[in-house]
Amino acid sequence: DVIMLKNLSYLKEEREDNPVKKQINSDLVKKFSGLFDFYVNDAFSLSHRSIASMIGLPEKIQSCAGRVFEHELDIIQILNDTEQQPIVFILGGMEINHTSKLLNYITQNKKQVKVLTCGLVGQLCLLAKEKKLGEQEKFLNEIKLKVNSEIKNAVKSDNIVLPRDFAVNNSDIREEIDIEKFPVNKKIFDIGEKTIQDYCNEIKSAKVIFLKGCPGYYQNPNFEKGTKEILNAIQNAEASFKLIAGTETLSTINLYNIDA
Repeated sequence: DVIMLKNLSYLKEEREDNPVKKQINSDLVKKFSGLFDFYVNDAFSLSHRSIASMIGLPEKIQSCAGRVFEHELDIIQILNDTEQQPIVFILGGMEINHTSKLLNYITQNKKQVKVLTCGLVGQLCLLAKEKKLGEQEKFLNEIKLKVNSEIKNAVKSDNIVLPRDFAVNNSDIREEIDIEKFPVNKKIFDIGEKTIQDYCNEIKSAKVIFLKGCPGYYQNPNFEKGTKEILNAIQNAEASFKLIAGTETLSTINLYNIDA
């Protein structure tokens, strides 16, 4: 028999990360475990989540990784095992909890790398270095993003590269401001021209490139420059291995017709 289901993400058990014991006893696991013989996980991008479908069902029925999951895991292993240098990570976006863990792991376990920070990740790294940002800090507080222990630990590394300027929103006009002139009474919407140039130069010389998260608010054409130029730099780079991750980041590849 074949049962076609809606996307599970609308269910409560799929919106909240909880311990295995709680997810095993969830309604989703109780219902599904009695309907199916095998559980095949082909959602690599969700497998870091402690949601019912990821950690509850495999405890109740036989489970395995799917072919797509297996392929993506092989790709990640190449990134982890490579001895090619230099390796450049570009980490941005808004998923701070997951990205900060990756940031901390890279800085503690990879010696010959550079981590180019941007997006809200870069801003929190600056705050961890006790740099004041002004109005942007109010925004970060509003969306409940704070400097966590992983970020505090990661910024101690010499491998971390921080933005040296930003593009702020001045009545919907892009205004470039050097980091030395912060704090300012304007919100940050993108990395600045100098940072874009610095990062593109690093990308150009990289042998291995990993991108996760967008550098700025690309949805507004006035602030798409960071995201667009970083993607173009990755596309034009002669690196032997390139990996772009993250749902939103991947959507920009189609938006800007990037063939990395």
